[in-house]
Amino acid sequence: QTRSGNKPQRPLPNVRRERSLVGTAIQLLLHQPSLASLVSLPPRWQTLDQKGIALLIELIELLQARPDCQTGAILEHWRERSEEKHLASLAAEAITAPDLEKEFIGCLERLDRKWAEQRMMELQEIPLSVISAAEKSELQQLHKGSKKNPRGQG
Repeated sequence: QTRSGNKPQRPLPNVRRERSLVGTAIQLLLHQPSLASLVSLPPRWQTLDQKGIALLIELIELLQARPDCQTGAILEHWRERSEEKHLASLAAEAITAPDLEKEFIGCLERLDRKWAEQRMMELQEIPLSVISAAEKSELQQLHKGSKKNPRGQG
Protein backbone atom coordinates (compact mmCIF):
# COMPACT_ATOMS: atom_id res chain seq x y z
CA GLN A 1 0.00 0.00 0.00
CA THR A 2 1.03 3.58 -0.65
CA ARG A 3 1.01 6.34 1.97
CA SER A 4 -2.46 7.35 0.81
CA GLY A 5 -3.70 3.87 1.68
CA ASN A 6 -4.34 2.88 -1.93
CA LYS A 7 -2.86 -0.21 -3.47
CA PRO A 8 -0.08 0.64 -5.91
CA GLN A 9 -1.27 0.41 -9.46
CA ARG A 10 0.21 -2.34 -11.56
CA PRO A 11 1.64 -1.23 -14.84
CA LEU A 12 -0.62 -2.09 -17.72
CA PRO A 13 0.54 -4.99 -19.83
CA ASN A 14 2.59 -3.89 -22.78
CA VAL A 15 -0.13 -4.20 -25.40
CA ARG A 16 1.07 -2.91 -28.74
CA ARG A 17 -1.55 -1.65 -31.12
CA GLU A 18 -1.03 -2.56 -34.71
CA ARG A 19 -0.08 0.55 -36.64
CA SER A 20 -2.37 1.64 -39.46
CA LEU A 21 -1.23 1.45 -43.07
CA VAL A 22 -0.97 5.24 -43.18
CA GLY A 23 1.00 5.33 -39.92
CA THR A 24 3.35 2.63 -41.17
CA ALA A 25 3.93 4.46 -44.47
CA ILE A 26 4.64 7.71 -42.61
CA GLN A 27 7.05 5.97 -40.25
CA LEU A 28 8.89 4.34 -43.15
CA LEU A 29 9.24 7.73 -44.87
CA LEU A 30 10.60 9.27 -41.68
CA HIS A 31 13.25 6.56 -41.46
CA GLN A 32 14.04 6.48 -45.18
CA PRO A 33 12.85 9.71 -46.87
CA SER A 34 14.14 8.59 -50.28
CA LEU A 35 11.20 6.16 -50.46
CA ALA A 36 9.02 9.11 -51.53
CA SER A 37 10.74 9.04 -54.92
CA LEU A 38 9.08 5.67 -55.59
CA VAL A 39 5.57 7.15 -55.42
CA SER A 40 3.37 8.72 -58.01
CA LEU A 41 0.56 10.03 -55.83
CA PRO A 42 -2.82 9.06 -57.23
CA PRO A 43 -5.26 12.00 -57.02
CA ARG A 44 -7.94 9.56 -55.81
CA TRP A 45 -6.14 9.29 -52.46
CA GLN A 46 -7.48 12.77 -51.63
CA THR A 47 -10.85 11.02 -51.12
CA LEU A 48 -9.49 8.04 -49.17
CA ASP A 49 -11.22 7.81 -45.80
CA GLN A 50 -8.17 6.91 -43.70
CA LYS A 51 -6.95 8.78 -40.64
CA GLY A 52 -3.71 10.60 -41.46
CA ILE A 53 -3.96 10.34 -45.25
CA ALA A 54 -3.64 14.14 -45.66
CA LEU A 55 -0.43 14.06 -43.59
CA LEU A 56 0.95 11.18 -45.67
CA ILE A 57 0.18 13.03 -48.91
CA GLU A 58 1.77 16.24 -47.59
CA LEU A 59 4.86 14.33 -46.43
CA ILE A 60 5.28 12.62 -49.81
CA GLU A 61 4.85 15.95 -51.62
CA LEU A 62 7.44 17.60 -49.32
CA LEU A 63 9.96 14.81 -49.87
CA GLN A 64 9.44 14.83 -53.62
CA ALA A 65 9.95 18.61 -53.73
CA ARG A 66 13.00 18.35 -51.45
CA PRO A 67 14.63 14.96 -52.17
CA ASP A 68 17.63 15.82 -49.97
CA CYS A 69 15.38 16.24 -46.90
CA GLN A 70 16.28 14.05 -43.94
CA THR A 71 14.40 13.14 -40.76
CA GLY A 72 15.52 16.20 -38.76
CA ALA A 73 14.42 18.58 -41.51
CA ILE A 74 11.11 16.76 -41.84
CA LEU A 75 10.41 17.15 -38.12
CA GLU A 76 11.44 20.81 -38.29
CA HIS A 77 8.94 21.33 -41.14
CA TRP A 78 6.13 20.25 -38.81
CA ARG A 79 7.44 22.19 -35.82
CA GLU A 80 4.68 23.88 -33.82
CA ARG A 81 1.99 22.05 -35.75
CA SER A 82 -0.42 19.53 -34.28
CA GLU A 83 1.33 16.63 -36.05
CA GLU A 84 4.76 17.41 -34.55
CA LYS A 85 4.59 15.08 -31.51
CA HIS A 86 3.15 12.18 -33.48
CA LEU A 87 5.83 12.47 -36.18
CA ALA A 88 8.59 12.72 -33.57
CA SER A 89 7.22 9.61 -31.86
CA LEU A 90 7.13 7.67 -35.14
CA ALA A 91 10.66 8.79 -35.99
CA ALA A 92 11.95 7.68 -32.57
CA GLU A 93 10.53 4.15 -32.85
CA ALA A 94 12.76 1.47 -34.27
CA ILE A 95 11.60 -0.27 -37.44
CA THR A 96 11.82 -4.02 -37.57
CA ALA A 97 11.02 -4.52 -41.26
CA PRO A 98 14.04 -6.02 -43.05
CA ASP A 99 13.26 -4.38 -46.42
CA LEU A 100 11.87 -0.85 -46.01
CA GLU A 101 11.23 -0.38 -49.72
CA LYS A 102 9.23 -3.58 -50.01
CA GLU A 103 7.27 -2.72 -46.86
CA PHE A 104 6.54 0.80 -48.14
CA ILE A 105 5.36 -0.39 -51.56
CA GLY A 106 3.18 -2.98 -49.82
CA CYS A 107 1.57 -0.26 -47.68
CA LEU A 108 0.82 1.83 -50.74
CA GLU A 109 -0.68 -1.13 -52.60
CA ARG A 110 -2.91 -1.96 -49.62
CA LEU A 111 -3.97 1.71 -49.38
CA ASP A 112 -4.91 1.61 -53.04
CA ARG A 113 -7.01 -1.52 -52.43
CA LYS A 114 -8.70 0.25 -49.51
CA TRP A 115 -9.55 3.14 -51.83
CA ALA A 116 -11.00 0.68 -54.39
CA GLU A 117 -13.13 -0.99 -51.68
CA GLN A 118 -14.31 2.39 -50.45
CA ARG A 119 -15.17 3.57 -53.96
CA MET A 120 -16.99 0.32 -54.76
CA MET A 121 -19.14 0.76 -51.65
CA GLU A 122 -19.90 4.37 -52.61
CA LEU A 123 -20.98 3.33 -56.11
CA GLN A 124 -23.06 0.43 -54.83
CA GLU A 125 -25.04 2.86 -52.67
CA ILE A 126 -26.19 4.82 -55.74
CA PRO A 127 -29.73 3.76 -56.73
CA LEU A 128 -29.85 1.95 -60.08
CA SER A 129 -32.32 4.53 -61.36
CA VAL A 130 -29.73 7.34 -61.08
CA ILE A 131 -26.34 5.68 -61.55
CA SER A 132 -24.61 6.94 -64.68
CA ALA A 133 -23.09 4.77 -67.39
CA ALA A 134 -19.62 5.94 -66.37
CA GLU A 135 -20.28 5.00 -62.74
CA LYS A 136 -21.61 1.57 -63.79
CA SER A 137 -18.47 1.02 -65.86
CA GLU A 138 -16.25 2.14 -62.97
CA LEU A 139 -18.07 -0.22 -60.62
CA GLN A 140 -17.61 -3.12 -63.05
CA GLN A 141 -13.88 -2.37 -63.34
CA LEU A 142 -13.50 -2.17 -59.57
CA HIS A 143 -15.46 -5.40 -59.16
CA LYS A 144 -13.23 -7.18 -61.69
CA GLY A 145 -10.16 -5.95 -59.84
CA SER A 146 -11.44 -7.26 -56.52
CA LYS A 147 -12.18 -10.71 -58.02
CA LYS A 148 -8.59 -10.99 -59.26
CA ASN A 149 -7.40 -10.49 -55.71
CA PRO A 150 -10.12 -11.96 -53.44
CA ARG A 151 -8.09 -11.88 -50.23
CA GLY A 152 -6.66 -8.41 -50.85
CA GLN A 153 -3.13 -9.73 -51.16
CA GLY A 154 -0.52 -8.81 -53.77
